[in-house]
Amino acid sequence: MHYMDHNATTPLDPNVWEAMLPYYQYYYANASSRHRLGMQQRDAVESARERIANVLRVEPVQIIFTSGGTEANNLFLYGASYGRMAKSIWVGAYEHPSIMEPAKTLARKEWQFKVIPGQQDGTLDLDAWQIDKTLMKDSIVSAMLVNNETGVIFDIKKLAERLENSGTCLHTDATQAIGKIPVDFEALGVDALTLSAHKCYGPKGIGALVVSKRLDIAPQIIGGGHERGRRSGTEPVPLIVGFAEAVERAEMQREAWVHHVKPLRDKLEHELKSLGAMVFAENTERVANTTYFGFDGIHGDSWVIFLDEGEFAVSSGSACSTHKSVNASSVLQAMGYQRERAETAVRISLGWATTVDAVEALLVLIKQGLTKFSKMPAMYLV
Repeated sequence: MHYMDHNATTPLDPNVWEAMLPYYQYYYANASSRHRLGMQQRDAVESARERIANVLRVEPVQIIFTSGGTEANNLFLYGASYGRMAKSIWVGAYEHPSIMEPAKTLARKEWQFKVIPGQQDGTLDLDAWQIDKTLMKDSIVSAMLVNNETGVIFDIKKLAERLENSGTCLHTDATQAIGKIPVDFEALGVDALTLSAHKCYGPKGIGALVVSKRLDIAPQIIGGGHERGRRSGTEPVPLIVGFAEAVERAEMQREAWVHHVKPLRDKLEHELKSLGAMVFAENTERVANTTYFGFDGIHGDSWVIFLDEGEFAVSSGSACSTHKSVNASSVLQAMGYQRERAETAVRISLGWATTVDAVEALLVLIKQGLTKFSKMPAMYLV
């Protein structure tokens, strides 16, 4: 099976597994215990926190470990909303469900929920966004750093400059960014940032919310006082150690990773366009591994099934939405595409294991699929 769905998750780096293994086999004490074995675990947690902090150029105290990116996003929205008693919540038009859904939930209570409009190139339309200074005071803004579907890189620094002195709190979901582009907390100008280990060859089940020392986050999981009272629960030490190893390695190998995947992505897109595909956001700055495309009249899920039968794993959108009934990409609709066009979307996200031979074999299979689908009634393609 050729795996080309790295934006959904990445395989665990063997070096990360080796770093984690002793903490499953030998160092198994509770990191909150006062005895020597417990203190060894505590040292491992704090060492991992420091290693991640060094990559992000923050202080270790700013990192709150969570069960993953979804929890970190929820912790920010609920924790910052209740901590600041924010008047309104603004989110980018292309946000992940773990941002959109909590924001909508808060909107059903006492908060106002508004969306920063998008543009067809996949960026946010900051020029069209009319900021009401009174409304924005003490409010929350969340916009992702890299879109999980299109791969578009958002200019979060520009957004931060736009919001400067407005009294707002700015968060960015950077789960798709680590190991792909530089991630410097202070340079971005944000107040909070989300990370997830399994997007950068680390283990599933661990992530982090990175917060400014000025930001008050109300805990959402209580009853233990872990993470300095901001997120209770016994620390999963092996996962935390693996998280730090993955983040360090991803940053260290970032330029080599780009050098590996970008020529493969460019070759893939060139051939797809020659076959008549539309590549979404192709002229916008994107991370090097992501291609989001569609062929008129052929549903994205039809391609996913066909390619899966041909031993290729790809996606038709966000992996966190696949449990729902078949839907058109909300990201593409926010970019202004009609539903029929949005339903054609297929996402291919490459990684370290992707080879030229695999890309060429995929293109051969796609050509076969075009022949097959051209002979089928339209009703079978949706």
